[in-house]
Formats: sequence, C-alpha cells, structure tokens
Amino acid sequence: MMTDRQRLICAQTATVDLERDRLALHAKPNEGAPVTAQVADGEPLTVLANRGGWYFVRHGQEEGYAHADYITLNY
Repeated sequence: MMTDRQRLICAQTATVDLERDRLALHAKPNEGAPVTAQVADGEPLTVLANRGGWYFVRHGQEEGYAHADYITLNY
C-alpha cells in the first residue's frame, strides 16, 4: 500500500459510478493486480491519491486502487 508521503494532503470524497454491480479495488494500479476488496455502485469512497488514471481509495477499513473512470468526485 501507499506510504503517508504518497497520500494527498487533503482527501477527496467520491462515489462509485458504474454500470455493473461492484467496483474492484486492486493492490496495485493495474487490472491484473490482486483484488483487495469490492465496493457496490453508489457507495461513498475517500480518494487519497491519484496515480496515472487510477485513484488510491479508502472504503471503510479497506484500501486499494480503482480506475478513475468508475469514480465520480464530489465537489
């Protein structure tokens, strides 16, 4: 996982936004990485960092990478 130095100074709230049931959170920012958790469509997340089109997010006690295409930032 990411170190504190790699995290954003201010976390951003966001929402899962996809056309399927669940969004996979991955151990690394790529589709082939192991899935660490799954989050249902419409569930809130906290975006901690952005890395090349992937967000490092927290959902409850779970953390992992999710592709930015499936997350809507809340402003």
